Amino acid sequence: MPDRDNDVVIVNATDIENDSPDTTCIVTPADHPYFTLPKSVIFYQKAYIFGAANFEGLIKHGQFKPRQPASDELIARIRRGARDSEKTPLDVWEMVGRCPWRPAART
Repeated sequence: MPDRDNDVVIVNATDIENDSPDTTCIVTPADHPYFTLPKSVIFYQKAYIFGAANFEGLIKHGQFKPRQPASDELIARIRRGARDSEKTPLDVWEMVGRCPWRPAART
Protein backbone atom coordinates (compact mmCIF):
# COMPACT_ATOMS: atom_id res chain seq x y z
CA MET A 1 0.00 0.00 0.00
CA PRO A 2 1.63 3.27 -1.08
CA ASP A 3 1.83 6.09 1.45
CA ARG A 4 0.36 9.56 0.85
CA ASP A 5 3.36 10.41 -1.35
CA ASN A 6 2.73 7.24 -3.42
CA ASP A 7 5.90 5.61 -2.07
CA VAL A 8 6.40 1.98 -1.05
CA VAL A 9 9.15 0.06 0.73
CA ILE A 10 11.14 -2.43 -1.35
CA VAL A 11 12.98 -5.34 0.29
CA ASN A 12 15.14 -8.01 -1.25
CA ALA A 13 15.43 -11.67 -0.34
CA THR A 14 18.84 -13.30 -0.46
CA ASP A 15 20.39 -16.71 0.19
CA ILE A 16 20.78 -17.57 3.83
CA GLU A 17 24.36 -18.32 4.72
CA ASN A 18 25.99 -19.37 7.96
CA ASP A 19 27.29 -15.82 8.34
CA SER A 20 24.15 -13.99 7.15
CA PRO A 21 24.23 -10.60 8.85
CA ASP A 22 20.49 -10.58 9.55
CA THR A 23 18.22 -13.57 10.08
CA THR A 24 15.28 -11.58 11.44
CA CYS A 25 12.92 -12.88 8.75
CA ILE A 26 13.60 -16.28 7.19
CA VAL A 27 11.43 -17.22 4.20
CA THR A 28 10.94 -20.51 2.36
CA PRO A 29 9.16 -21.78 -0.76
CA ALA A 30 6.16 -22.55 1.47
CA ASP A 31 5.81 -18.79 2.06
CA HIS A 32 5.68 -17.83 -1.63
CA PRO A 33 6.55 -19.51 -4.96
CA TYR A 34 9.11 -16.75 -5.67
CA PHE A 35 11.38 -18.23 -2.98
CA THR A 36 13.01 -21.27 -4.57
CA LEU A 37 15.83 -21.99 -2.11
CA PRO A 38 15.18 -24.03 1.04
CA LYS A 39 15.78 -20.90 3.13
CA SER A 40 16.30 -17.25 2.29
CA VAL A 41 16.38 -14.10 4.41
CA ILE A 42 14.90 -10.67 3.90
CA PHE A 43 17.88 -8.35 3.40
CA TYR A 44 16.69 -5.37 5.45
CA GLN A 45 20.03 -3.61 5.20
CA LYS A 46 19.31 -2.86 1.53
CA ALA A 47 15.60 -1.97 1.96
CA TYR A 48 14.65 1.35 0.41
CA ILE A 49 11.73 3.65 -0.35
CA PHE A 50 10.57 3.66 -3.97
CA GLY A 51 7.98 5.69 -5.89
CA ALA A 52 5.09 3.35 -6.73
CA ALA A 53 4.48 5.28 -9.96
CA ASN A 54 7.85 3.99 -11.24
CA PHE A 55 6.65 0.37 -11.35
CA GLU A 56 4.70 0.89 -14.57
CA GLY A 57 7.79 2.08 -16.44
CA LEU A 58 9.95 -0.72 -15.05
CA ILE A 59 7.37 -3.30 -16.11
CA LYS A 60 7.03 -1.75 -19.56
CA HIS A 61 10.80 -1.86 -20.10
CA GLY A 62 11.16 -5.41 -18.80
CA GLN A 63 13.17 -4.43 -15.73
CA PHE A 64 10.52 -5.65 -13.32
CA LYS A 65 8.30 -8.70 -13.58
CA PRO A 66 5.10 -8.78 -11.54
CA ARG A 67 4.71 -11.86 -9.35
CA GLN A 68 1.90 -13.51 -7.47
CA PRO A 69 0.83 -11.28 -4.56
CA ALA A 70 2.21 -12.21 -1.16
CA SER A 71 -0.15 -13.39 1.55
CA ASP A 72 -1.16 -11.03 4.33
CA GLU A 73 0.70 -13.32 6.74
CA LEU A 74 3.96 -13.00 4.78
CA ILE A 75 3.61 -9.23 4.42
CA ALA A 76 2.95 -8.93 8.16
CA ARG A 77 6.08 -11.03 8.96
CA ILE A 78 8.26 -8.94 6.64
CA ARG A 79 6.89 -5.72 8.14
CA ARG A 80 7.49 -6.97 11.71
CA GLY A 81 11.01 -7.90 10.68
CA ALA A 82 11.63 -4.42 9.26
CA ARG A 83 10.72 -2.94 12.64
CA ASP A 84 12.69 -5.58 14.62
CA SER A 85 15.89 -5.69 12.55
CA GLU A 86 18.80 -3.53 13.62
CA LYS A 87 19.83 -3.42 9.95
CA THR A 88 16.73 -1.60 8.64
CA PRO A 89 17.54 1.93 7.42
CA LEU A 90 15.90 4.57 9.62
CA ASP A 91 13.74 6.08 6.86
CA VAL A 92 12.37 2.62 6.01
CA TRP A 93 11.83 1.78 9.71
CA GLU A 94 9.85 5.01 10.15
CA MET A 95 7.76 4.50 7.01
CA VAL A 96 6.82 0.94 7.96
CA GLY A 97 5.79 2.21 11.39
CA ARG A 98 3.51 4.87 9.85
CA CYS A 99 1.89 2.54 7.32
CA PRO A 100 -1.83 2.01 8.04
CA TRP A 101 -1.97 -1.40 6.30
CA ARG A 102 -3.26 -4.24 8.45
CA PRO A 103 -3.86 -7.89 7.54
CA ALA A 104 -7.40 -8.77 6.51
CA ALA A 105 -9.57 -10.08 9.30
CA ARG A 106 -9.82 -13.86 9.34
CA THR A 107 -13.29 -15.32 9.01
